[in-house]
Amino acid sequence: MDKSNYRFGMRPDNLYHHQQTETDMKIDMYVCTNNSNKYLSVPAGTKVEDLEWPESTDPDIFSVSPFRSGIELDPDKPLFGLDQKNMIKQIESKGYAIHGSRVDYTISAASKI
Repeated sequence: MDKSNYRFGMRPDNLYHHQQTETDMKIDMYVCTNNSNKYLSVPAGTKVEDLEWPESTDPDIFSVSPFRSGIELDPDKPLFGLDQKNMIKQIESKGYAIHGSRVDYTISAASKI
């Protein structure tokens, strides 16, 4: 079996593998230093200072700090708090994605009968 287009997970047993698709993408993620609820994601290895910004860009994006690098985006594998499809769409159209990280949860109490 040709495994040249497979990537292997980080599990110690290395049994996990995933067929790479055209939508898979590695990114570097930055957090805004002025607002820790805003993030900038770019294709892995991109120099943020070389990006071109429209005039309407949120000024918080101009002050970022590295958050995580080499994150693999794959819409078929959810990443906690990230809308990967939207991020990929933004990166493919603009070269970067500006986004938040959000988790919605509900806590309910069981009623006694």
